[in-house]
Amino acid sequence: MIDNEGRLALVMGVRDKRSLAWACAKKLHESGCLVFLTFMDDTESQVKKLMRSEGMDEALSCKVDVRSEEDMKNARDKIRENTGMVISYFLHAVAYGSHNVLCTGGAGEPDHNPDRFLNIPFYDLVESWDVSAYSLLRAARVFKDDFAEGSSIVSLTYNASQRVYEEYAGMSTSKALLESFSMLLANHMAEFGVRVNAVSPGAVRTTSLQGIRGNRAMLKESNSNSPLGNVSHEDVARAVLFYCSEMSNGMTGNVHYVDGGLNIVGTRKKRAE
Repeated sequence: MIDNEGRLALVMGVRDKRSLAWACAKKLHESGCLVFLTFMDDTESQVKKLMRSEGMDEALSCKVDVRSEEDMKNARDKIRENTGMVISYFLHAVAYGSHNVLCTGGAGEPDHNPDRFLNIPFYDLVESWDVSAYSLLRAARVFKDDFAEGSSIVSLTYNASQRVYEEYAGMSTSKALLESFSMLLANHMAEFGVRVNAVSPGAVRTTSLQGIRGNRAMLKESNSNSPLGNVSHEDVARAVLFYCSEMSNGMTGNVHYVDGGLNIVGTRKKRAE
């Protein structure tokens, strides 16, 4: 049993009850952490409702647009004022890609267009990189002086950073950039006694996954091709908790796969459904 009593966890990326970030926040709360959540304008009521449902203090939350350094500084100041604690754990579970980045097309456009990937607008990609990857660096900069000795930063990535998943399209570049930032931060933040790792879940049924073209096929294919089948929210949350504990001391710069073994598979006989 991991005991995180007296420690503070900052979680960015909770959207609704199906968010991987929420599963992780609950697991951190159950381990004894005081949990601070961020939200966007359109998720505030949902996030606070979730916090109340688990007995968390909804006052320990605030709006953060991860593109805004000012918003992050406001969150930092609120944490200082409301808790007086340093941050032991930070979970970055934020990602965004427009329909152009995901190559799904807009309203009235055909679902399949072989040239759509070649025509991803540059500034759509930049926005995705900013929200999904650079925000990790931005947060590390803003909160650097508020991390406890021996603290841990964890981000959620996806194996599309390493392999071709056509459905994930341009978002793959954002995850590749996120993993690169995570690796470089692991080296840089070691000087301050901070570990930095990434957890790479397999396909999990979330609201975000629903926004990806062919999401049902992704779930079916990953389940049949993974040696252990699809993983659950709980599986991912347990892995994040491992990195948000002393159990993972001495580990930094990892990309930790929680995907039922899909990352090792070349070709294999499909699992029975």
